[in-house]
Amino acid sequence: MIVDSKRIVPDQASTDNDHLVSSNIVDLGVCTSLPLETQYDGTSEHGISVQTRVEEENRITIIAPSNQPTKCCKCSKGRWRCFIVWFSIACVLVATAIVVVMVTNREGDQDQNQNQNQNQDQDQEIAIRDFLEWPTTGHGGLTLTVLNALDDKWISIFDNSIHDWDNGNPDSLTLEIVKIPHEVDCRPAISRVKVCNGDYGKTDWIGIITIRLRNDHVVDASIRLNDYHLDKREESWRILAMCHELGHAWGLPHSDEEYNNPNLGNCLDYTLHPEGNLYPGQYNFDLLAEHYGTVATAISRAYNGLRGDGVTDRIEAIPEDIQNVYESTISALDMMSCTELANEIPEYDVKVSYGNSEHLKGGTRSERCSVDLGEGHVMEASKLIF
Repeated sequence: MIVDSKRIVPDQASTDNDHLVSSNIVDLGVCTSLPLETQYDGTSEHGISVQTRVEEENRITIIAPSNQPTKCCKCSKGRWRCFIVWFSIACVLVATAIVVVMVTNREGDQDQNQNQNQNQDQDQEIAIRDFLEWPTTGHGGLTLTVLNALDDKWISIFDNSIHDWDNGNPDSLTLEIVKIPHEVDCRPAISRVKVCNGDYGKTDWIGIITIRLRNDHVVDASIRLNDYHLDKREESWRILAMCHELGHAWGLPHSDEEYNNPNLGNCLDYTLHPEGNLYPGQYNFDLLAEHYGTVATAISRAYNGLRGDGVTDRIEAIPEDIQNVYESTISALDMMSCTELANEIPEYDVKVSYGNSEHLKGGTRSERCSVDLGEGHVMEASKLIF
């Protein structure tokens, strides 16, 4: 209903066409209850003198003197038509709003996907930069001796994981396995990877690897798997832990450090569900080939009685004082986080790369720290935390 107050209109009730009166106009809108050209002059049921006339098609206008209140007459059909009109307008507005929201969300998803792609590129750059490389020429693959210091319950898991890593595509590894007596303390051996297990108590890790470097190249690597936790968990966690730590022993970084996203299908990916990440993946093999080359390029040398690109003769002995600092650091890390080690022993110059004191229940993550041992020697420690 549209009301124009004190509008000056011709007084149709007067015979004097030039006479104008001040009136209130009430436009009731469309109403078909009166035929076209129907007019009514008289007094309303409320005692108000009114005139009605039809303007346009079935539109009723009530004209009342300005000194009398205007009363709206009832017109049900007109109200229904108004309702339909307003309802239609509301529907159009709602539909428009929905379209705007959908377009905005789509643009937001595109921006998010673009950001994710950029983040993945950045993550890959970080991963390559964090590769811990054994001293090789970068051609012909990497030949390593792996010392098996595990007890019998781990043998089949170890053998299967070694087979998976040693037969990648592309193939960059030549792994020579030597079985030695079971060890718990797992003292490092120069130019070797040693794998041990034992009950290391209620630590925050299920597996830990310590890698010594000199002048930015790996000297040796030692892996310990904690039976205190792993004996209580499904076999899938033991398979994952073995594969994960061996991958670090070759120098590989994590493939992904977000445990709530879908599995990437390789054991260096953080996960809440190990069943999908039990074995090495294509990303791991490609990264190994990028740093060490492939075994296929060394076939001609093998025929001439030469080994692949090994590291045995490239590494010198570790000085005793450096060895002592290394061993004391290992003991401290058994029960300390990397962050705690940095705070408690500042003279070790500990740099925390992936330190995080939060405890993740039911999934895996890692805590990594770098310790300056002096004279160009560095220890990298990475804990597989559950």
